[in-house]
Parts: sequence; structure tokens; C-alpha cells
Amino acid sequence: GYSSGIAVDAANGYIYWGSTQEGKIYRADLDGSNQVTVISGLGYVSDVDIDLISGKLYFGQSITSTKGLYRVDVDGNNKVTITTGYSVQFVGLDIKNNSIYFNDGITCRKINYNGGNDNLLFSFQPGGFFVDTANSLLYVSDITNGRIISSDLLGANVQNLISTGLNAPFGPLL
Repeated sequence: GYSSGIAVDAANGYIYWGSTQEGKIYRADLDGSNQVTVISGLGYVSDVDIDLISGKLYFGQSITSTKGLYRVDVDGNNKVTITTGYSVQFVGLDIKNNSIYFNDGITCRKINYNGGNDNLLFSFQPGGFFVDTANSLLYVSDITNGRIISSDLLGANVQNLISTGLNAPFGPLL
């Protein structure tokens, strides 16, 4: 299979990533050694992010009947369903406000850690998120319109940062 999504836990010396076609999340030391399977038996894992404060991994699943947004302890235990029915491709955490930004395949959404307050933010296909909690800003790559924008954490006050020369920008931003 191939990997999708990566989360770094520099404090404890780990990297985590999803193996899309295997339906697994792996962990290894920062130098790539000591690879272990954290959790298996998942659907089509599409992205992984980590909340170091609570010790949780958040991940999306797309395509399969288990598509949605999930979390699990960093040791792979206590899997929780946050929301289902969305083909989640990218995930960004707002740890300060217990919120998750995600792509449902064609739009950008925001939801609370507990699955409440599911809100549509943008009607374009995002290709990655970065949440700047210090400045209360959200950075989003906009695949549909070939640009990178910033907004407040509610999706308002949009600023075009880069809007020329981009062809379907994917991936983490900062």
C-alpha cells in the first residue's frame, strides 16, 4: 500500500502514519527504526494527526463503508467514532479549542472533538490544513481554485495568500 498522513511526536520521539490500503496506522522512532503497528483492521486510512496533550491520534477514512473521522489512544486502544458518512481525506487539529478541520472530499468542515457542531466552512476541496492557535488562524490549501488561503478559525476573514501558479495544492502547509 502507500502511506497517507504523518504526525510527529517530537517530545516522545515518534512518527505516526497511516497505511492507506492496509488499513493500519504505524509508529516508528524518529530515525525510522522500531516500526510497530499501532492499530489495524481499519478502513482506507487517509490522514493522521496527533493531540499530544490528550494522547490521541485522529484519523480519517475514505472510500470504504467505514468512511468518517475517528480517534484512538496513541497506543491503539479505545477507538472512538467522531462522525461517519464523510469521505475524510485531510485532517487538521485545533487542540486549543478541541476542534477538527477536515475535508469531506469536496468541502471543508469543522467539528468538535466530541462530534458536535459540524459546520461547513468552505465549498471547495481543501488539500491540507494548518491551525495556528497562537494567532487564531486557519491556513488551507484550496485544490479547487489553485490557491492557499488563511481565515479566522470560523472560516471568516479569508485572505488569499497565494493565488497564482498553483495546480491543485496538496499537503501540509506549515
